[in-house]
Amino acid sequence: MEKKTDRNQIYGFVLIGLILVFFSWYNTTLNPAVEAKPGSDADTVEATSTPANTATAPSTAIESEATELAAIDTTAAAALGQEEQRYVLDNNLMRLEFSSKGGMPVYAELFQYKTYQDYASGDSIPLKLIEENGHFSAYFGEDMTTAKMNFDGVVTTESGNQVLRMTAAAPGGGSVQWVYTLYPDKYDFDIQLLVQDLQGEVANAPVYLRWNQLAMRHEKSLKAENMATQIYYYRENDYHTLSAGSSSKKEKDQVKWVGYKQQFFSAILKSDGLFTNAVMESAEIDNDDNYTKAFGSVLTAGNMQNGNLNLPLNMYLGPNKYEILREYPHDYDKVIDFGWGIFGWIGRGVVVKIFNWLDNYHINYGIIILIMALMIKIVLFPFMFSSYKSMAKMRVLKPEMDELNEKFKDKDPMQKQQAVMQLYQKAGVNPLAGCLPQLVQLPILIAMFRFFPASIELRQKAFLWADDLSSFDVIVSWDKYVPLLSDFYGNHISLFTLLMAASTFAYTMLNNQLQGSNQQFPQLKYIMYLMPVMLLFWFNSYASGLSYYYFIANITTFAQQFGIRGFLDDKAILAKIQENKKKPKKKSRFSKLLEEQMDKQKEQANVNRRIRRGNQ
Repeated sequence: MEKKTDRNQIYGFVLIGLILVFFSWYNTTLNPAVEAKPGSDADTVEATSTPANTATAPSTAIESEATELAAIDTTAAAALGQEEQRYVLDNNLMRLEFSSKGGMPVYAELFQYKTYQDYASGDSIPLKLIEENGHFSAYFGEDMTTAKMNFDGVVTTESGNQVLRMTAAAPGGGSVQWVYTLYPDKYDFDIQLLVQDLQGEVANAPVYLRWNQLAMRHEKSLKAENMATQIYYYRENDYHTLSAGSSSKKEKDQVKWVGYKQQFFSAILKSDGLFTNAVMESAEIDNDDNYTKAFGSVLTAGNMQNGNLNLPLNMYLGPNKYEILREYPHDYDKVIDFGWGIFGWIGRGVVVKIFNWLDNYHINYGIIILIMALMIKIVLFPFMFSSYKSMAKMRVLKPEMDELNEKFKDKDPMQKQQAVMQLYQKAGVNPLAGCLPQLVQLPILIAMFRFFPASIELRQKAFLWADDLSSFDVIVSWDKYVPLLSDFYGNHISLFTLLMAASTFAYTMLNNQLQGSNQQFPQLKYIMYLMPVMLLFWFNSYASGLSYYYFIANITTFAQQFGIRGFLDDKAILAKIQENKKKPKKKSRFSKLLEEQMDKQKEQANVNRRIRRGNQ
């Protein structure tokens, strides 16, 4: 008997290939590392309600050149004529510095993390989220701003918390005070803007917050970090994103928080109430190894009331770690891109929990990935066994299928379909059973595809030759730019990607040898062999942990296949099928529906023939 390639496996390979093509295109076009959620707002500026006594809001300051952002208002602040003073708040997680020029945060470092350059060199320099690369100020109406005020500060300790009060005299009378409160063991701090007795036109003017920041580069792969860097915001009880393209701008009302999200770190500004209006803008920064994107927001925070204001805010400056962000309300944790829908549910509800459970044993992360791959393959084994058993039944029925093809080759195709369904029903074969493992594995495949590049736990964790499982591994690299090769492949070779692609190629070749060629679709053979080659290009710059996981999954599949093939006996399966044919069969609901549909199609075909004859 000539063996033929199982179509379900071919469909599975093609389906996975299409998925990988989609994600490759999705990322290279600089769409967000999280997909824009279905129903998310478009990247357009919409009309929103404006508060009473409206004045012209300040610009986001990235409308022309993104690189201008670093110098916003620094000239005006320096022109105040007083020497700058720095005030420090710190706990065991972070250090914050605030400037007397504008009373704004100008420095933030995280003690427990390093940039890739520091990690690679062995230095212990902490990672910085702010280093005079941004601007945070309040505007009262169009002209008066805290950026042009000089503040005096006092640091105190209250109930175990560090509190900084910075006070400045307002032009024309009254005072403005920033109050910053940093708590122990937290990455967020409270901000309170207190205004008293402002005089003149600003006494009842709208209050705007202008928050601009250059996203500093922290990761090994500038391209991957850039793709994951974008603006998130929360409104109407759901999170939304701005497109991560070269330029994106939105205006929205009733916004709870705005977040400047990078691959593994975020800055999130939240109002105790709502920002009645928010203009948010991001721009890509080209040819810069120090920054990825420029962010700018102008947030309408309310109105002055007879010269007075009490505005409570909160700012998070910390890691995109799921166990930390999930403790915050209003979907802070959604800035971590585990995908949307069922993919995000599997990522958060299954993959993260298994990963954290294994992480509690303090074993190497490469071993954790190995165990996760084995666990998932063991859980999916019943589906794989069912699929191979179904394939074996289809294989032993091939002679009878050939007879039906010959018998009905010149007859109505409907009659052939009914005959085939009758054969399947008598033999107890479900032709769709072979597709079930592919459908079950698909959400897991995509969930793992999202998990590894988004998991900060893998950041800068080494395994074998890979120095960072969240980024690509390198065994050979070169500096010279090679046209096309550098654009589509990169300037390095990832060994884990080579192993993953080689194991996929070996799996394809082994299946072709054991099951024979497909005479009906011989061209699909070449598509199957092309896929491993394409994987080399797709995954060479992806997280090495992902390629390593797929490699282990392929090796485990090899072992399971050999075990199943040794267990299944075609002769025993054929004997069982012949025995099933002798038993009375009750039609399944699916079979009844299919037969009814066929009868309707046959009846409609007869009506069409009668109509054609009548027209003749």
